[in-house]
Amino acid sequence: MQQNDPNQQYDGVIFGQFEGLKNTTSRERLKPSDLERAQNVDIDNAGQIRSRRGYAKKIAEPCHSLFTASNATYVVKSDVLGVLNPDFSFIPLKSGIGSEPLAYVEAAGEVFFTSPIVSGRIKNGIVSDWGAYTDQGLWLSPVVNPTDTLPEIRGLWLGKPRMASALTYFQGRIYLAQDTLVWLTMLYNYSYVDRTRNFYQFEHPVVCIGAVTDGVYVGTEHDIWFLSGIHAEGMKRIPLASFGMLKGSMLSMPAEYLKPQIQDQVPPSKNAVVFMTDEGMVAGFDGGQMFNLTQPDFIFPAGRAAASMYRHQDGMSQFVTAIESGGTPTDSARIGDYVDAEIVREVDRISLITPPGVPVVTVSPSLYKIGFWFNYPPLPGETLIIHDVISAFTIEKNFEGSRARCGVNPASNWVASVKKNGVEIGTIAISIVGAVTFTLQTATKFFPGDVLQVDAPATADLTIAACAFTLRGE
Repeated sequence: MQQNDPNQQYDGVIFGQFEGLKNTTSRERLKPSDLERAQNVDIDNAGQIRSRRGYAKKIAEPCHSLFTASNATYVVKSDVLGVLNPDFSFIPLKSGIGSEPLAYVEAAGEVFFTSPIVSGRIKNGIVSDWGAYTDQGLWLSPVVNPTDTLPEIRGLWLGKPRMASALTYFQGRIYLAQDTLVWLTMLYNYSYVDRTRNFYQFEHPVVCIGAVTDGVYVGTEHDIWFLSGIHAEGMKRIPLASFGMLKGSMLSMPAEYLKPQIQDQVPPSKNAVVFMTDEGMVAGFDGGQMFNLTQPDFIFPAGRAAASMYRHQDGMSQFVTAIESGGTPTDSARIGDYVDAEIVREVDRISLITPPGVPVVTVSPSLYKIGFWFNYPPLPGETLIIHDVISAFTIEKNFEGSRARCGVNPASNWVASVKKNGVEIGTIAISIVGAVTFTLQTATKFFPGDVLQVDAPATADLTIAACAFTLRGE
């Protein structure tokens, strides 16, 4: 019988382990362990490839907002929130949920859920109210029987938690993301927030929040922050990155499953958060330590939002996310591929003209933003901001692109005056239901040395509070 010579040299490549997809280099520079394409396969923890499990449709109706709690799995099916059983049967709990994705958090044996339009709490299979659009709140003053010489003094203003787009639990409080605000419930009392102090303000809308051992990660549309410490002592806001998160992509998972991927460069952590960003998949650990897990190897298509899950199956630990495309095709050009393009410059903008089927990218470097806010009801005619202009810009008609958000709506329609060099040019109105109307009859130019000023109404509204504004110019 012919024996194989162990010293014989073979003209070939041995494929042992695979590291995964890579599109950050040209095809001819890929290593044997790199994959250009991987369709319907999984790479296990040993780096071996095997066929991915198949799938079968179990529910024909549209579904969203899947969440697994300690004792049940919840999902919204055809506008109805209910329990999804292991045999895929469905137990309805609450109708009228709508199409907005729900955020969930589990605390004290209950599951709390919310979206910008609906909220509630689930205990023992029963849904009850939690949160509100508007709520007059409960004012608790240290002075029980006020008199002319001893009036009410500032105390606690308790209200229901606001409708939110993201939730997390940290050190006895539920954190709720509502536009540019992150609200906190009272300590171990999840039915109320203190409207005078239990919130943190950010410049851009918050899309994700998640807790680790010593703080809370906050992701906005344009940047990432870390709230360090505990609220009673004042949490520090630490900026981490100047790129945004994808809405709905954050989840918690055991930190130990991530450490091998980043070579134990992280401090001891019980849990971690993982989320998708404009720059790739990122893991966050204690102390605000972040690591991009994919940037060196893979560039994801642009996305607007995502839905994520963590699973441990067949010996594999996987972070699974479905991305809602932002318009960029998934088979876009690789790094190193040749693309014929022409640069066209016109009026402060740079446009990249590409072949058909490739998105057009427009960059505007001259954005001018002015932000201001207040916590308590302004005094009659109080000046809310005086801004000394440092570079030329134009505010478009009706303040196009500007935003405002009110934490506590006014008792009657509230109208602030916007002035240029002391002369009124427009208004910002907030209705009793929180609707914001910007009014500016014509586009208005500002030059260095001009002064933009915003004044509160001449008549004070004692209800309005926790309002934030961002004026946009270009």
